[in-house]
Amino acid sequence: MDTIVENNTRKFYASIGKIILGVLVTAILVGLIFWLFIDIISDFTNFIPFFIYRLKIPVCFFTGFLIAVIVQILRFTIVTVSDEKVCVKRLLKKYTLELEKYYFYEKTEYKKNSISMLVFTKHKRSLILKDTSGKIIKIRLYSFTSGSLYDLIDEIHKRETEAISDERKAEVIRDSWDNERRFNVSSEDIIRSEWKKVGIIIVVWVSLAVCLTILLIFTDNDSYKTFELIFMVIVSLICVLEIPYELIRTVKNVKRCPEYVEFKGEHFMVGEDHFIVSDIKKLTMTSADRKSSSIYPVQRYIIVTCTEKYKYWLGSEASMSVKEYKRLCAFIRQAFINYPDKLEFKGKRSWLNT
Repeated sequence: MDTIVENNTRKFYASIGKIILGVLVTAILVGLIFWLFIDIISDFTNFIPFFIYRLKIPVCFFTGFLIAVIVQILRFTIVTVSDEKVCVKRLLKKYTLELEKYYFYEKTEYKKNSISMLVFTKHKRSLILKDTSGKIIKIRLYSFTSGSLYDLIDEIHKRETEAISDERKAEVIRDSWDNERRFNVSSEDIIRSEWKKVGIIIVVWVSLAVCLTILLIFTDNDSYKTFELIFMVIVSLICVLEIPYELIRTVKNVKRCPEYVEFKGEHFMVGEDHFIVSDIKKLTMTSADRKSSSIYPVQRYIIVTCTEKYKYWLGSEASMSVKEYKRLCAFIRQAFINYPDKLEFKGKRSWLNT
């Protein structure tokens, strides 16, 4: 559990799972470095005591484990959100940030690393602040999951909305009656772009299957043939399952893509469907900060929960730009300016949330 609510504040913690993984990885790497260091020194000098040389494996990895634990303790981060401020606290450093002085958003940086043939992606997650003068402050959130980071930003934005004066809220609602408050969704462009993306995915899998088939035909080595046959069966199974899934999902999504989102006072419209904001139990949107690191772009949805659930599709990051989608999120925040607790932005969740 990486979130605790108490005394009208909400605390966000670094993920225990990611901390444990970080300790193990750091311990192994530091242990190997010490091991190599002892081997190199012992080849040229008798400086290394005999008992350390004999017990170098446990000594090296215990040292690596100790260093890894100290590093994680120093990096362990707690973020506390209250009505007036955000506090970011580590063992040796603390930031106190007033909500009214900054605009908060998140940033995730991706860095690919490889060890031999193994390739893995490292995620660096940060809380970004911009003050009224345009100055940007970046605070690294070590071992935070993507889900915790999305929830943190969502909580900050809720507190910011709650802090808006009643006069300003009334002005926004009044203005929605006097002027058209409509966000036009480019549904035709989204649908066209999405079908293009589905076509690319189908071409990739079919091309891979064809290439494996050609290799199988022209390979004489029996052991290679067996290996290629296994891969071809796997790829064929993926094609059989993946292609119909993508086609069915896209057909369903196209049917629930609205042409516009609109609000007038308490009235909230998504396409032809009409809701009263006070009657809505929860409106959930895909977070604008959620990104994909594969050929499959993030699908974006609005789910309106009243007596039943209504689901709407807004394309993906491949068919609607992040800037445009953030404008839509800000627009819907205005519609729920009197009900910030009913609005929720969801990101990806898993045990490690890479």
